[in-house]
Amino acid sequence: MSPSRVRWVAGLFLLMTVCGLAQGCADDDSDTATDDSTSSVKIADRMLVSTEVSGYDLVEGSTIRVSTEDDALTVIADCNTMSAAYTYEDGTLAWSAEPASTMMACDTALMDQDQWLSELFTEGVEVSGSGSDVVMTQGDVSITLTDA
Repeated sequence: MSPSRVRWVAGLFLLMTVCGLAQGCADDDSDTATDDSTSSVKIADRMLVSTEVSGYDLVEGSTIRVSTEDDALTVIADCNTMSAAYTYEDGTLAWSAEPASTMMACDTALMDQDQWLSELFTEGVEVSGSGSDVVMTQGDVSITLTDA
């Protein structure tokens, strides 16, 4: 298993543990994931990794990983792991609760990138694509991802 995959899995495990200790990140039915059947791209139970980002300069060497497993939308870009319940309605994917986050002391550029991603998924992204390719857009930002 590659070192980045190990970090991804370890960060996800840590976040899930922290959420469990806090008696759940989403503890009422209004914050549970919804995978709207009218949306053309399946989002539930996927692990995606970015292949291209436009409209934002990622920190050199970093990638964005998005997971929608266990009714949580989890996002990591080589620093902190952020996760919360989500909605996916009318083609828009967004956190439906304040995301929980690990608190790694990363380089300032990576921390800024985490903040940008937190705002992006709090506001929501439009999802499109076909097959294993998924494109998430908001304004001038476009993130192309594929199954990891």
